[in-house]
Amino acid sequence: MPSRTPGPPLVRVRRPIRPCTNVPAVEAAPAQATSRALGKRIPLATYRLQFNGQFTFAQATDVADFLAELGVSDCYCSPLFKAAPQSAHGYDVCSYDQLNPDLGTASDFERFAARLRQLGLGLLLDTVPNHMGADSSNPWWHDVLENGPASSYASWFDIDWQSERPGLTNKVLLPVLEDHYSKVLEAGKLQVAFDQRGFVVSYFERWFPLCPPSYICLLQEMLRVCSTRTPNSAARRDLELLIKSLRQPQSSSGSSPGQPSATYALIANRAHLRECLAKALKQFNGASGKPHSFDSLHALLQKQHYRLAFWRIAPEEINYRRFFDVTQLVSLRVERPDVFHATHRLIFEMLRDGRITGLRIDHPDGLWDPKTYLQRMQAGASLIRASLSKQISLASQKDTARANASPEPSAAPLYIVVEKILTGDEPLPQYWPVDGTTGYDFLNRVNALFVSTANQSAFDQIYREFTGCETDFKTLVYKCKKKILESAFSGELRALAGRLKRIAAQTRYGQDFTLRQLETVLSAIIASFPVYRTYADETSTRLSEPETDYVLEASGLAGQRNPGINKAVLEFIRNLLLLETPEDCDERGNELCRELVLKFQQLTGPVMAKGLEDTAFYKYNRLVSLNDVGGDPSSFGISFKDFQAWLDSQRAHWPNSLLATATHDTKRGEDLRARISVLSEMPKRWRQALQRWRKMNGRHKTAARGVMAPDANDEYLLYQTLLGAWPTETGLDALASFRQRVTSYMLKALKEAKTHTSWTDPDPAYESAITIFIQKLLDESFSKQFLENFISFQRKVAFFGQFNSLSQLLIKITSPGVPDFYQGAELWDLNLVDPDNRGPVDFARRRQMLAELKSQWAGSRADQLALLNGLLRNWRSGQIKLHLTWRALKFRREHPQLFQKGDYLPLNATGPAGEHVCASARVFENQTCLSVVPRLVHTLVAGVERAPLGKETWHNTQLILPAAKTGQQYRNVLTEERLTVNPPGKALPLAEILRSFPVSLLVLTES
Repeated sequence: MPSRTPGPPLVRVRRPIRPCTNVPAVEAAPAQATSRALGKRIPLATYRLQFNGQFTFAQATDVADFLAELGVSDCYCSPLFKAAPQSAHGYDVCSYDQLNPDLGTASDFERFAARLRQLGLGLLLDTVPNHMGADSSNPWWHDVLENGPASSYASWFDIDWQSERPGLTNKVLLPVLEDHYSKVLEAGKLQVAFDQRGFVVSYFERWFPLCPPSYICLLQEMLRVCSTRTPNSAARRDLELLIKSLRQPQSSSGSSPGQPSATYALIANRAHLRECLAKALKQFNGASGKPHSFDSLHALLQKQHYRLAFWRIAPEEINYRRFFDVTQLVSLRVERPDVFHATHRLIFEMLRDGRITGLRIDHPDGLWDPKTYLQRMQAGASLIRASLSKQISLASQKDTARANASPEPSAAPLYIVVEKILTGDEPLPQYWPVDGTTGYDFLNRVNALFVSTANQSAFDQIYREFTGCETDFKTLVYKCKKKILESAFSGELRALAGRLKRIAAQTRYGQDFTLRQLETVLSAIIASFPVYRTYADETSTRLSEPETDYVLEASGLAGQRNPGINKAVLEFIRNLLLLETPEDCDERGNELCRELVLKFQQLTGPVMAKGLEDTAFYKYNRLVSLNDVGGDPSSFGISFKDFQAWLDSQRAHWPNSLLATATHDTKRGEDLRARISVLSEMPKRWRQALQRWRKMNGRHKTAARGVMAPDANDEYLLYQTLLGAWPTETGLDALASFRQRVTSYMLKALKEAKTHTSWTDPDPAYESAITIFIQKLLDESFSKQFLENFISFQRKVAFFGQFNSLSQLLIKITSPGVPDFYQGAELWDLNLVDPDNRGPVDFARRRQMLAELKSQWAGSRADQLALLNGLLRNWRSGQIKLHLTWRALKFRREHPQLFQKGDYLPLNATGPAGEHVCASARVFENQTCLSVVPRLVHTLVAGVERAPLGKETWHNTQLILPAAKTGQQYRNVLTEERLTVNPPGKALPLAEILRSFPVSLLVLTES
């Protein structure tokens, strides 16, 4: 828990904010009973699949048997609901009422779900409650754009309809244009069109609906054209009737039912109307080079419930809450019961029918009230369970017996994990009815196990010498968050300051505070906030103790970092964030204070994510294996003792949390990180290599806007990236593909770092110079000497990296929690950040390799020994990792209670190599297994490239066993070797435990 950082002294008596009395009751979607099981399903191991147009339901159905053979228990799917056209990820949901047609038909999904059930696999579904795609294919968003505040869905999205920004009252800002509105308009790039969708304004491939009054305006223009040319014609009569019908009373949403399609049908079937339409549209759409010819179109666009605008003004002017700073993702007000039910109806149907068995909740930090949302999810599951229980009680005795055999459901009947990023020792809120997180907390700790803490000072010096960058990471994060607030979130910051100004104006303590003062202090506090957010809700009267610490720390740091800051303003804001309100604040002021805190909470998370994950992590490159989601690069490694203490706490509080080592959002693949961590053990060699490579490659650099590209920090990042991601395949084609991957990655990393170029202000000269540098660096005709030297060094890093990979894999499979596998990572995972890590997976190759493994393992003992030797010898193929995954998961599946209910016992090792052993036991009743892995292997074997096996490595190092007795026998699940406890019966020699394989999973077979 963070220590309390002193803030400005309290000078006035405060009273707690009174809880609101109009909080909606926790409700759940109704459900009918048709599901197959009552019990809560806790996965034994999950496998994440990324669905898109290139990986469909049909392909997933074909892969399901491979997942079962591998040993996982549950398929973990990316979002499956209808998304924006050709979405690559599914997080831009456009309809919660149907599955994504890009993935296949409903029947295709049913076959996939049925195949999973046939194989005994569950389905953990990724859900997106915070936001939707702001795309015209989203019918709710379309209706909002068409009808504005009159839309039935106007309050479903988090839109500020009463924005104080000029021209935005009752309008939505759409910052989608490539240039200023006037330039785009007068270039003829905005055009009115008419088709089955009705009248729309088109902009390249995008289109936006026109409001109902615009129909009358356009039809009147058609009537004018028609009357001028053919007075009293049939066209005139048709148009007059159509205009009259459109003036009839409208529906509650502001539009007449079937209006676009009916209008289209009439005009499309009348040649004389089509002619009038073409002439009218020509009049409206203007002619390029004639500015006044666009007056009619401009007037028409001004009448819409949205304002089309230059994309660059979004940070300052946007008036709807987004997912982070992505304008194409508009946030939902899922705290409203009607929105909750509408977005979760199909989810509850799928839960009821047994098509899905658990949920992953995306981005809960974006929600107004995560706790109430999660309670509603569990309440819905409880209703389903109750209805199923009633149905089963009326069923046959056979069905009743089957139901009674189901696991006893807990108070929270549905397995839910949340994508919650925890910072440092921040705890997951205990009152959330969930089973844990998606596993970033585990990922960063298990990765840190393989970083040598002893060499932190050496790496500080190496990084500072090579790059000239300072190593104070916390100060860097503060600066990055400040920059993000001033650029990407300046509009949100100003709106929050405006709320604060209205509160301050109601009290004598704050009425003299200026808007600028309030905004300055808010910015300093948000930039100093040590976690993503706090979780006060509409009934809170105080923050929890940890959350109080976070507010005090942030306000204290804000004052320290900004000596000239107004201390009275700082105190005023700090107390409001602690849910304390000024004495003279009235009831409305009390409500405004609470709303301010909840809005503040929804802003700190995006600022942290963009400032830390998407900026600082790309600027601070001391050892980039530490730069991953939820990580703290300023912390250089972790002891096994501290890691075990954390695992013990997890078992006590979150025994079913996911244990991830790679996800679709990680910055680097799990084995790429494992390789880079090897550098922490070899600072002297790393420094020498950097000096050689800088000297060799300086001739490839190019001046770009007065800067030599790449600069030293970017060059330092590039070398680590090459070492970690270097492919195991050889040949010209593999190198060409790798060159392209690295170039794409570095261009993204540079834009994220925002030092010389960025997404919003790209520097083509710098990016071009970097591209040329990489191309030459990885071309033997330019860099033969470098490549020879680099490859020699890289082979050593990769060789020792494999042992880090295997160790972290076995730790993941045997630790308290649910091991999670990202698609394809059963072989070496050397992917870079998305989109690199979201590409297709060669499942056919993996299926064949697993079949070969199983076939040879089923042979004689000689066959098994030959296989083990071959795996060690040919480790680059990744089959050694596949063998470990398959054997350990198979054992886990055969002993579910051992891993879901068993105790977790850290084990100690004594002897010369005791510090290089990570060992633990899982014990349940008469079942015991031991997990034994090495760490810091490069140091252990003094840099000699040999596997850490036998007496040559471990000498007389002994593993102390729990309650061991002479004669007890253990079987190594990974090698089928047998080990017997010899007198005095308290230990096993590491030389025997790790005799023929780098890691060991031992099961007690007899006493």
